[in-house]
Amino acid sequence: MRAFKIDKYLKKFESAEVKEFLPFKGVSIDSRTIKRGEIFIGLKGENFDGNLFAKTAAANGASLLILDNKEIYENIEYPKVLVKDSLMALKEIGGSCLSEFGGKLICITGSAGKTTAKKMVSDVLNSKYKVFTAYKNYNNEIGVALNAANLDLDTEYAVFEIGTNNPGEIELLAKYLSPDVSIITNIGKSHIGRFKSIENIAKEKLTLLNYTKKVSYLYENCLNFIGNSSGIIVSYGMSENNSAVISDIYREGNKLNFSIKYKDKKYNLQLNHIYRHFIYNATAAAILGLDEGLEIRDIQYALKNFTPEEHRGNVIETGILTIVDDTYNCSFESLVEAIKNFSELNNAKKYAIVGEMAEIEGFEDEFYEKIYNLACSLKGIQFTFFGEKYKKYDENGYIEIITQKEKLLERLSSINDGIVLLKASRSKKFDEYVDYLKTNTKRRSNAL
Repeated sequence: MRAFKIDKYLKKFESAEVKEFLPFKGVSIDSRTIKRGEIFIGLKGENFDGNLFAKTAAANGASLLILDNKEIYENIEYPKVLVKDSLMALKEIGGSCLSEFGGKLICITGSAGKTTAKKMVSDVLNSKYKVFTAYKNYNNEIGVALNAANLDLDTEYAVFEIGTNNPGEIELLAKYLSPDVSIITNIGKSHIGRFKSIENIAKEKLTLLNYTKKVSYLYENCLNFIGNSSGIIVSYGMSENNSAVISDIYREGNKLNFSIKYKDKKYNLQLNHIYRHFIYNATAAAILGLDEGLEIRDIQYALKNFTPEEHRGNVIETGILTIVDDTYNCSFESLVEAIKNFSELNNAKKYAIVGEMAEIEGFEDEFYEKIYNLACSLKGIQFTFFGEKYKKYDENGYIEIITQKEKLLERLSSINDGIVLLKASRSKKFDEYVDYLKTNTKRRSNAL
C-alpha cells in the first residue's frame, strides 16, 4: 500500500478534496474492473469520456477520483482531484513511480514478438529475481503510463514493451521510461503503410537506443540499419558475426532444441514451442539472463517451461486435434514465419486457416500475392484462406478460398484429426473460430 501525496505525484492540479496522505494500491482507468483501494483516473477517448464513470468507480471502491471534467467533479462528493488533463495526470503519476523505482528497467520493442519476448525475459529473470512485468500488450502512451503507475517498487526488475503506429511514438515512450536495458526483436514491415519504407521503420525502432542507459540487445537484422552507436550493443542471430550465435536447431515433437555460443561458451537450450522464430526471442532472454548473473540451468528450466501469452501461438491439445492458436495479430512477416514453421511439422494432416493481415496499408497486393505463392509451394498443408482480400486467387486441390463465415464454420466442422493453425489479424476475431473448433472437437470426443 502506497501513500498518495498530491504534490508528490501531480505537478499541476486545479482543485482537490483529499487527505494529505491517502493510501492506495494502484491506478485504474476502468471503472468496471477497478479494485478496492485503487485510484480512478477518468480519461477522455474518441468514443467515451471516462469522467462519466466516476460514480461507478467510487461505488466499486476507488480510493480517489482524478477527473478533468469540472462539472462532474463538482457534482460528486468523494475524495477527488480536478486536473486540466487526465492523461497528463496519469503520465505524471507513472513518472513519479518510475523515478522512485530502484531496480533495473528493461524495455522491449520491435516489429513483431514484443509481448512474447517480454514474457520470456520475465520468465527467465523470475527464476532468481522479483520481477514486475507490464501487463497485456499495453505498449502505447496510455498503456505504458498505466503500467508505470502500477509499478511494484519492491521488485528488482521491471519489463516493459513499447510499440508504435506513427513516427515519433518510440522516442516519446523511450524518453519516458529511460530504460537501463533495451531489446529490439526485429525490424519488419508492420505499419509500413504509415512509415512508407523499411528504413523509416528501422529509424523509429532504433530511437530506443538513444535513451538506453546501459546495454541494448538487437536481433541481427537490426544491424543493417544501425549505423554508429555510442551505446553497448549485443547482437544475436544465426550469423557468426553476432555476439551470440544460434546453431544446432532441431525439432523434438512440439519442442525445439538449439544452442547458443556466447562469450566463448556454448549453451544447449530447449524451447517449449513449435515456432522456430521464437528461438530469437528466447536467445535474447537467455543472454540477458546470463549477463544478469543467472545460472544456465535456471535459464534452461524457464525456457523449457515457457508458454506464450493467449492467442500468440498457444498449442492446444483437444484429444482429437492439435490447435495452434495464433489469432492475436498477423503482420506479413509473422504470417510467413508461422506458415513456414507449420510446414516443418511431421504431422500427417496439417490444416492452415489463414485470415487477413493488418498494418500493411498500400502494400496489400504485394504481400497477399507472396502469401498465396508461398502456400502454392507447400504441398503438405491444406490451406483455407478466409476474407475478401483472397477471393481473386485460384483454388486447387490444397488451397480453398472462403469469404462467408458460415462456409468457414462448415470447413472447421469437417476437420476430424491432425493439427490446425489459425492465424489472422485480431480485428478479424479468429479467436471465435478457435473456440468453435475446441467446442466442436470436445463434443465429438465425448461422443466417441
